[in-house]
Amino acid sequence: SSFRVVQAVGRKSHNILKRRSDYNDFLKLDISFDSLYLLDKELDSDFTSDERIAALANGMYGEKERLWAAELWNAGNAYLSLFKISISRGEQSRSVFEEDARGTNKMLAQFSAFGTNMFQTLIAKLLREEKNEAHLRILLECAGKCAYDPDNVLLDSIDAVVQKLPVRSSANLSLACDAIYEICKFMGRPAFFSHGKSILSKLLYPQYDRRVRVHAREVLKKIAELEM
Repeated sequence: SSFRVVQAVGRKSHNILKRRSDYNDFLKLDISFDSLYLLDKELDSDFTSDERIAALANGMYGEKERLWAAELWNAGNAYLSLFKISISRGEQSRSVFEEDARGTNKMLAQFSAFGTNMFQTLIAKLLREEKNEAHLRILLECAGKCAYDPDNVLLDSIDAVVQKLPVRSSANLSLACDAIYEICKFMGRPAFFSHGKSILSKLLYPQYDRRVRVHAREVLKKIAELEM
């Protein structure tokens, strides 16, 4: 395994996974930086398995919830740390996340699967840092599926994504529009509608592909309908 999980000892209620503030007590996470670099060329096959992803999608994880959430939280923060560490990068220092792009996509896709709010800040941070457009696509989809954004961290990060993406990145720009709509719809308050419309309006400028501009207008209309 290219990361490890240390679980805290203590009794917690069964509802603990529904509250992000409880996670610091629920899980004691130890990220070993030595393990971020190549021990293997792939992430653990069980961690990224189709069976686990299907179980998460169907809510069929039972007693494994604690372990799986801890593994994902630890792995996600290990991945985030790669953007923060300034080291000399050579062939021998490529991380397992870089070597196993498919596995990394499968890891990122799990962030919205627990139905909790613990991963929203992590999604937001990764949206700001991610440069790989395939990974960014997964993160934008996760942001839309998560949708819960009381502190505007997701919308702020999507705004940053829209500003950093090349104008030719039509697919991800359209996904950003969709994520904005899902967040506005879920949060349902005027401040979110205003924020979402402000981001979408930036995509109406002529430098963007016609498909992006058309989609942004369609989403603006849908948000206007939410306001009625």
